[in-house]
Amino acid sequence: MQPAPPRQITTEELVKQLKTTLKPRGRRAVEEGLAVFNSPQIATVVPDLNLRAALASLAGSPAQGSIQAIRDGVFHRVHFVTPPNPNTIAQVVPTPNGPEIVVNPRYQYEDFRLLGTVLSHETLHQDPQVNASEELINSALQNG
Repeated sequence: MQPAPPRQITTEELVKQLKTTLKPRGRRAVEEGLAVFNSPQIATVVPDLNLRAALASLAGSPAQGSIQAIRDGVFHRVHFVTPPNPNTIAQVVPTPNGPEIVVNPRYQYEDFRLLGTVLSHETLHQDPQVNASEELINSALQNG
């Protein structure tokens, strides 16, 4: 678990990288990704710009259902907080307000395109129980 070194990236640079990432998937993917990134509703759940870009990067991919899970309010918050198992990149944790996806702050400077697969993986875990079927589906989505 070797985290990326600290870096500063502007919103404009993130948007440019997001467009570049989504462009091969077509105009609709670009539009959807930008709508996700700029959505006030999603920003309430995913306040960090890098994590929001990670979610937006799933538009037009086999993992785009993760975006709808966030829109539908399945998760109360997605943010950088040390997970209960500090050796993981991210985990779903129960809270009184509903499940949260906590991403290890060690990875806050990672390229958002690497964190997209992490969010895709975690949105399939809506409770603390992880089973073999969820992991198999996650594996298939990540390979897609």
